[in-house]
Amino acid sequence: MFDEVQENAIGKLGEYGSVLNDYTNDQNKARMAAYILRKYKPALLAIHIGLTDHFQHEQGRDGDKVRSAVVGVDVAVKTIIDAVEMAGLNENTAFIITGDHGFVDIHSQFNPNVMLAKAGFYDDTNKASWKAYFQASGGSAFLHLRNPKDKVVLEK
Repeated sequence: MFDEVQENAIGKLGEYGSVLNDYTNDQNKARMAAYILRKYKPALLAIHIGLTDHFQHEQGRDGDKVRSAVVGVDVAVKTIIDAVEMAGLNENTAFIITGDHGFVDIHSQFNPNVMLAKAGFYDDTNKASWKAYFQASGGSAFLHLRNPKDKVVLEK
C-alpha cells in the first residue's frame, strides 16, 4: 500500500522526490490519509499529526517553529475534512482530535549523562568505553551499567 500511496498521494520518496521529515511529514501524512479516505473509504482511520508536539518539546509553547506547525496542523486537518466530503462520508464520520499532553515552558534541563561523563563512566565520543549511562525518554531516565555487578560504579 505504501507504494500505492507514494504513487497517488505524495510522490516517490527519495533524494529528488518526496520526503518525510520534520517540515513535510504532517502534510504528507494528511495527503496519504486523504487518498486512503477517497479510495478505500475505511470505517476507521487514525493519523498522528505530530509536528506541533515535536517542536513544543524543542522550543516550548511559543516558539516560531511551533506557530508554523500549528498552521500546518490546520492545513492537514482541512485536507482530511475535504477528503471525507469528497468521498461522500460526511454523514457517517466523526472527527476526534486530541493532544497527548500539555506543555509548560522550561528554563533549564538536567542531563544525567553529564554527571557520568565527569565521573569517567561515560564518554559520548567513545561509546565503546562506557561503564554506565542513562537512557532518557521524555521525563524518565533508566540507568544502564555495562557490568550490572559493578557495585563501585553503581554506588558512585
